[in-house]
Amino acid sequence: MFKSVEYAGFEGYPEARGLAERATFLLASEISLSWHEQVEVLWETYPDNPKVIELTTAIQLPIGLGTGSCLIPVGEFADEDLLRYRLRSVWDRTLGSLLDKRRRVWDELLHQPAEV
Repeated sequence: MFKSVEYAGFEGYPEARGLAERATFLLASEISLSWHEQVEVLWETYPDNPKVIELTTAIQLPIGLGTGSCLIPVGEFADEDLLRYRLRSVWDRTLGSLLDKRRRVWDELLHQPAEV
């Protein structure tokens, strides 16, 4: 489905891991199939705050790397529409990060002095 999917910090929290695993399939439906092989997904929870799960996505293309992340409260996994909104926002941040880096490169190229 994706280049990689990792679940970190879920030891002792099997219910939270199950939520993240199910949300991975929703995430796949929010991202164009043509991108799947370039996308890395990381789900992470923290022992000091098991009420939230962090999602990080990254895409590596020949033109650069983009990343995005979001903390999702465990309670929001029960509302599919809200969860899809969160998943789309992470993907939007990922693509925005990639485009922002490309824009800086393009700006540098455009502002270089031209040789005559």
